[in-house]
Amino acid sequence: MMRKLVEECNNWGLMINIEKTKNLCVENDVNSLELNEGKEILGNREYTYLGVTFDDTGTDGKAIEKRITQAKQVIGCINSVFWSEEITKSRKMRVYEAM
Repeated sequence: MMRKLVEECNNWGLMINIEKTKNLCVENDVNSLELNEGKEILGNREYTYLGVTFDDTGTDGKAIEKRITQAKQVIGCINSVFWSEEITKSRKMRVYEAM
């Protein structure tokens, strides 16, 4: 499959950037992929793409944990707003709904 991918990229005038390209095998051992020119695409156990972490288990557990942690941090930062007596209840509701 890798040979075919390289051929198709070449047909379209594209080149694979070996330094940026990563390989993630789901539910298999971490394997490197060899290209025709003797170059190698390294295998990984996890990979982050557009802020979402994918891992070799094929589940999204780590991504969910990361979002929960980020949400807790945000709530911790604005907790003083919710407990402040100087801020009206309607304004607190607006902040809550915006979150």
